[in-house]
Formats: sequence, C-alpha cells, structure tokens
Amino acid sequence: MKNKEFLSKLKSYFKKSDSSLLSSSINTLTDASIVDNKITLYISSNYALDILKGNIEDIKKISSVILGNPVYIELSYKDSSKAADYKKQSKEENNTDTSVKNENPKPSEIQPASSNSASNIQPNPQVPFLNSIYTLDNFIPGDNSRYAYNIAKAIAANPASEYNPFLIYSNVGLGKTHLAEAIGNRIVQTLKYKVTYVTCEYFINEFMKSIRTNTVEQYKNIYRNVDVLIIDDVQFLEGRGETQNALFNIFNSLKDSNKQMIFTSDRPVSAIKEFLPRLSTRLNSGVVADLQPPSFETKVAILKNKCIQKNINVDDNILFYISENIQSNVRDLEACLNRLIAFVKEMNEPLTLENSKKILKDLIFESKDKSNITMEKIIKAVADYFNISTSDIRGTKKSKSINEPRHIAFYLSYILTECSTTEIGIYFGNRDHSTILHSINKIKNNIKTDSVLNETVTILSNIIKSES
Repeated sequence: MKNKEFLSKLKSYFKKSDSSLLSSSINTLTDASIVDNKITLYISSNYALDILKGNIEDIKKISSVILGNPVYIELSYKDSSKAADYKKQSKEENNTDTSVKNENPKPSEIQPASSNSASNIQPNPQVPFLNSIYTLDNFIPGDNSRYAYNIAKAIAANPASEYNPFLIYSNVGLGKTHLAEAIGNRIVQTLKYKVTYVTCEYFINEFMKSIRTNTVEQYKNIYRNVDVLIIDDVQFLEGRGETQNALFNIFNSLKDSNKQMIFTSDRPVSAIKEFLPRLSTRLNSGVVADLQPPSFETKVAILKNKCIQKNINVDDNILFYISENIQSNVRDLEACLNRLIAFVKEMNEPLTLENSKKILKDLIFESKDKSNITMEKIIKAVADYFNISTSDIRGTKKSKSINEPRHIAFYLSYILTECSTTEIGIYFGNRDHSTILHSINKIKNNIKTDSVLNETVTILSNIIKSES
C-alpha cells in the first residue's frame, strides 16, 4: 500500500472518532513512511503530536487493520516547510528492494508491534523489541500491584528459580506490559541472558507464516532457544487451536530446560473461551498476579513520577483533581498529563486548576457526578431503553436481545460508578468478576468500530448522568 493511500485511510477512519481533538490531530499528519512493519507518521504541530502520543495504541490498532498485519508506530515532529524532503525520503524507502527477505525471521530481526501506549518507544539496544523506558525503577507499586511487583523483582534477580511461569492479568492500562518488559530489561542488563519479548499478535502471525512456508519446526526452535520468553496479551490466542498447540510444545521445551516464561493477559486464562485446557493448566501452573486499579495515593505518586520524567512542575491540586476523577486506568492518567503538557508548551499560559478542568473536560467528569449514580439507576435506564425488565438484565437468560443490554449495563456500571468488577458481579446475580471483566472489555473494544453501539452507550451514559 502506498504512503498516501494509507494516510488517507487513516484520516478517514478517525473522522468518525468521538473525540474531535483526536480527529483534528490525526488530520494534521503531513506524511507517512511505511517500511516493512514500521510506520513513521510525520506531523508539523507539537500540540497535535502530544495528543497523538497519548492515543498511540488506537493508532497502532487501526493501522494494523488497514495494512492487515501488526505494525510498529513512530511519531515524528517535522517542520512543514521540509515536507518535500520527507516525501522524497518516503518514496526512496518505498522503492527499496525488498525482494530478498527471510520468510521466517527471528523475533530479534523485526520490531513487533507493541501493545503499550508509551509516549516514546525507545527500543532496548541489546534487545530491540523491548521498550527500554519500562523499568522496575520507574514502576510505582501500590497496594493494587505490590505483589506482582515483588514477584517481578524476584524473577529479574533469579530467573526460572522459583516463579515460573509468571502470568500477569488485568484490565487495560494498569501496568502489566510495563512489568513484563521491565523484567526483560533488568535481566538483559544484569545477567546478559537471551531474552525474547513478542506480542501475541506477532507470535500468531509468524506461526501462520511458518505454516505457509513449511518452517514450523524452525519457528518453534526460535522460541525454544531462549533463556527468557515473554509473550504479551495471550488472550488473542482465543480460538486459535493450532497456535495454542505450538505454544504448548514451546512451553514444555522451555520448562524442561528450566527457562523463564512470562505471560500477560487482559483476563484470567480460565475466562478465555476456546482455550486448550492443557495450555491453560500450564499457564496457571506457576504464579498468577492480578493487577487492580490503583488507589488515590498511588495515582498521585504515579503522576508525580511522570512529572519528574517529563521535567515539568504541576501543582499538587491539579494532580489531586486528575487522581480523583480517573478511576481505574493508569494510561488515562498519562493521557491527562500529556494534554496539560501540550497546553503549556503551545499556549504559553500558566497551568491552573480552573483551566486544567477545561482542558480535560472531554477526558474526565468530576467524581461528584458519580456520587448519585447507582447500579440500580443504570439497570433501570438500560432496561427502559431496550424495553426489557430489570430482572431480565440481572437474570440468567442468554438471548441476544438481553445479552447485549446486560453487557452494556456491566460496562456503564464500571465506568460510571466506583464499583469493582467483583462488586458489579455480586449485584448482577452473583456473577464471577472475570465474566464481568470480559463483558466490559468486549463492549470497550466494540464501541471503537461499531458506531451504533457507540451511540447507544453514549446516549445511555448521558441519560444516567442527567438523571443523577
């Protein structure tokens, strides 16, 4: 696909975004360069650049869909006056002879798409597919993550000695990728072991390529011959029986060789449907850690640490305001901070609590708005909207006409109240928290591509807020 065609499709997709700020920022992209699985996006506005950095994960996912394979995204600020130079460079890159390529490259030969949303991807020079900005030193542990953090430190100091395999699961944006890659970075720096980190998307795509090229055994041997294997987001193995079998075989080889394995997932492995029981048993056979949303104090500490990293002073009251109103997602904390930093850089105005609220108004609404929102009100609003009974939503019927409203009610309960997935599960008929989390993630992912569902959720959210 040509650079211009790709850029046009990317801009076209984000025109439908419910964030006008993101849509307008995407529209300011001046050029793109596509080389193998790396995409460099050029932009002439520092303000828009910071907005895009905070949404890098969404850009990566859409770009992967457009091109049909996992990609690595790099954002680059370029003065618009030099646009001609970039177009020339992009043309040269696209005309580079790619006829001689290894059909089944080693993970170290390709930069796989990362599942993180870091503002700046900084590959580890010793292991290019590890992001060196993720370290154990800059991970801020709280009561929600201290157990996982302590296990991570123990593994980094002495891999495969006690906690093997190590499985970390959590909702998005809570630090599981950070911890997994931080272990890899520490091991590479201190022990000089051979570490391989890949996203599950990359693992699957390379396995499918090995089938096409009849190189399955060579593919498996790549992963068998490492000291530490890290695979991010194993939930994407759902329903992929052949790939699960490949991982099962690799797992057994590494276990027999006493090699460390680390996996992450957005939910417990037991909650992943169409997953081989024998592989599930293997992944759960070591230590499993669940990252929960951080406490207020931990969120403040995270923000202060990021302020130090970004070399900016932000008044504590502003940090308190963000921490009070971003309920669960560490990634959203950084998105708020990036928005404020961009404002300071581009507008040259002092940052106050008053203008911070205006700048962040489309990212958060104040927690006092949540105080009167209850799950009872949410269930009633959803039931009325879909013309079903509240008992249907809380009940066990599994018809399509009830399932989707029920999942929407789970999702709205999670984002509009301060209740945990466990509390939501109990209220909705003693359901397991992993079931609630799966439904929440399903709605969260689907509203990005289903405009009807997105509009329905937005309408219901506004109705509930206005009546509370």
